Amino acid sequence: KVKKELIDPEPLGAFQIATHAARSAESHNRAHWEAAQELGVMLNSHVLERPEQRADDPIGVLSDIGALGPRLLINHAIHLTDAEVAAVAAHDVRLAHCPLSNMRLGSGIMRLADLGPRGVKVGLGLDGGTNDTSDFHALMKTAIGLQRARTTEATVFPQVHDVLRMATLGGAEVLGLADRVGSLT
Repeated sequence: KVKKELIDPEPLGAFQIATHAARSAESHNRAHWEAAQELGVMLNSHVLERPEQRADDPIGVLSDIGALGPRLLINHAIHLTDAEVAAVAAHDVRLAHCPLSNMRLGSGIMRLADLGPRGVKVGLGLDGGTNDTSDFHALMKTAIGLQRARTTEATVFPQVHDVLRMATLGGAEVLGLADRVGSLT
């Protein structure tokens, strides 16, 4: 009933089911994943935005319930280990990079320089009201600047063309909407 009445079959936006990936809520995470599969929508979770969330083992939980894959959108993913970066890449998990929000909250900086070259699909996100502006141009500039500051390399991924793609078609790919939105051509 929900899918028929509330989910547009030709959306210009993406309906998703959100979950808090944590060992203490694993049964809820499993139920959320099953509902997302039944409805044909993505599962969305804010993961490792802060280092203390490591105790929740969010990537392990999402792996255990079978959610690692292209129908999973992880927001932030700042404090991923090397093994988790490899798992995200290997399973084609989608990521939302929210640099303005992360900067505002002092959460840390996503490892885009490690993720992009591995082919991880990353889109840009504002993360609602947890930033000081909704200026998407500022978001793009910040995405580049923070990676350069983190790595102290001006040629590090992402470059301007990479961020423009993350803001347009790349973001649409992350949401599974690239056949309808995101292209500037």
